[in-house]
Formats: sequence, structure tokens, C-alpha cells
Amino acid sequence: KKSRVEEVQSGKVEIDEESEEEEEEVEEEEENDSSIDKNFGNTSGVEIAQQSSNNINSNAVENVFDKYAVDHKIPVSHQVDLKGHVKAVTCLSFEPAGNRIVTGSLDYTSKLFDFGGMDARHKFFNSIEAHESHPVSAISHSPSGDRFIVGTGSTQPIIFDREGKEIIKFVRGDMYIRDLTNTKGHTMEVTGVHWHPTEKNFVLTSSLDGSLRIWDLLGVALFGNLTNKHVLKIRGVTGQNRVGATSCCYSPNGQ
Repeated sequence: KKSRVEEVQSGKVEIDEESEEEEEEVEEEEENDSSIDKNFGNTSGVEIAQQSSNNINSNAVENVFDKYAVDHKIPVSHQVDLKGHVKAVTCLSFEPAGNRIVTGSLDYTSKLFDFGGMDARHKFFNSIEAHESHPVSAISHSPSGDRFIVGTGSTQPIIFDREGKEIIKFVRGDMYIRDLTNTKGHTMEVTGVHWHPTEKNFVLTSSLDGSLRIWDLLGVALFGNLTNKHVLKIRGVTGQNRVGATSCCYSPNGQ
């Protein structure tokens, strides 16, 4: 009887141990399920579908861009960081031949990069500050690439040669003259500049004074500053007398 009792007791112990192991396995499964619920429980089926749709759309956009890049021979597989500015770059312009690029920034400077003479440091070969303490707003090259114009937060754009040497500065307009056609230059900060695509001696500028101006580089200079005669005044759709121009551009054929 004693040995029988001992066997039964030992059997009970084994049963109890098996039950404890099963309970531990169930607890582990519940913990795993709860962790999965924490990770994915907040994501609904709609959100998952939206994410899948976004991925499909992004892939479609990438495929379209890749095809465009191949068709137009855009080198999307390589890139170079042109360093030098200490604040955000606001504008840039390539020479028509593609050998050089001029960049403008909120740090008040324009950097000139020459790809032909560039080493592994990718450093600019010249830095100019068109107007002291005025951020650069726009840059445009001439059709031949021998000159470029820089517009800043001042009222006077400046023409430089391709090496960064100043050629001529545009005149400042008289801010006390109400009719913009009677003053020879912009009276507020310049927002845009664009060289005529075919006429090498004509450039277009825009300003917050509400005017676009066409400049003849062979025109009259007043005390070394180029004056302007062709003025286009901007009016709002509701009849405002003066609306600031934020940019300007010629059509590809200049017409």
C-alpha cells in the first residue's frame, strides 16, 4: 500500500509538472499575441490599404521619372554635393554650354563653380557678394554664357562677366515718384531676373514695386548706372493700383 501511494504521489507530481509547462507555453503565446497587437493593433485595414496604395503610387512616379531620365539622358545614378554656402540656396543658373554654374544663397553670396577645373573637393573658384547684407533672389546667364545677371534684395541688379567681375550696375529708382514710368529703375527689392533667350543685350527684371522692366544693356548710363525706359506695370485682378511681382521669365523663343 505504501509503495502504491508513493507511485500515485509521484504520478501526481509528474502531472502537476506537465500542467505547469503547458500553462507557461500558453502565457508565452498570449504575450506574443499582445506584443503583436501593440505593434499592429492601431493600424486599421483602411490604413494598410492606403499605405499599399501610396507605395504603388510612389513606385509608379519613380518609374515615370526613370523613363524620363533615360529618354533625356539625365544622370540620376550619380550626384555631387557642391559645398560652400552657409545658408539655404535660393537660385542657380547654368551656362548654356553647361561648363559652369552660379548659385545664389541667403548668405548674401553667389558662388561660381567650374566643372572643367574642379577637383575632388568640388569647391567653387570664386565667391561674390553683389550687395552687402542682401540675400540673392535670382540669377540668369546670357545666351552666350559670357555674362550673368544677379538680382538681390536690393533695388539694383548687377551684370558680371563669367569670372565674377562686375560690369555694370542698374540705377536705383526714385521711391518718391508715384508713377513708375517716370523713374529710371526699381524702387523696391528685386525678385526676379531673366536674360533674353536670343537677344544678348536685353534682360528682364521684376520687383515688389509692382513693375517689370526690360533693360537695354547698350542704353544710357547715369553716373555709371544703367537706366531703364521700358516699364510694364502690374495691376491686380480686383483693380489694385500696385501689386508686387514675385518673378519674371521670357518664353523660350523670347516672343
